[in-house]
Amino acid sequence: MRFRCFLAVGAVVGLAGCRSAAIDDRANDRINDAHTTAVRRSFSPTCPDKGVVSGNCGLVLKRAATEDFRVKFRDVKCVDKDTAQCELLYQRMLDATLKQRYRLADWNEVALTCDANPGKCDDPVAYELLLVDSHNVRVRDDYAREENEIEHERRRAQSRHAAEQVAVAGAVLGTVAAVTARGPVCHSYPSAFTGVTTTVCSP
Repeated sequence: MRFRCFLAVGAVVGLAGCRSAAIDDRANDRINDAHTTAVRRSFSPTCPDKGVVSGNCGLVLKRAATEDFRVKFRDVKCVDKDTAQCELLYQRMLDATLKQRYRLADWNEVALTCDANPGKCDDPVAYELLLVDSHNVRVRDDYAREENEIEHERRRAQSRHAAEQVAVAGAVLGTVAAVTARGPVCHSYPSAFTGVTTTVCSP
């Protein structure tokens, strides 16, 4: 009986370790997913293929400033438009593209930076780099906040788990103490032949 009780204590400890590891595994998986999402949402101003806009790399305004891009735009979008109309359409397209691409950027803050540094944003590439930085800062902040929340949840879950294990272990050890403290268990049996009572004790 005592051996079975000690086995029960060992099983509680083993299960506690498994559950604690499962809590960590879930938290680590969530952090990895959050990091993957942050990387996917971030932008790099350069691409391995020398500046061509591709996915989350390259600069829109650098590409849009090239002559071949402008020629294609005029040929496709400005067939029935004069120069002023075409230029307006071109600028609107660029504004919309930038807003879609850098949707997490703080546009007001970027505008303030431009106003506070006259001439800084006259270069379209410099202006877009401000948008890239602003967008990426927001992505990093979101990731840091999510990682913090996951770590807080991990600690809370581990604390709850530890408290539960203390309670369970206490109950099991109480049972073990009761069993080991009560001494041998004896049973008396009358003899079928002599009428004498025989007592048998087990440890």
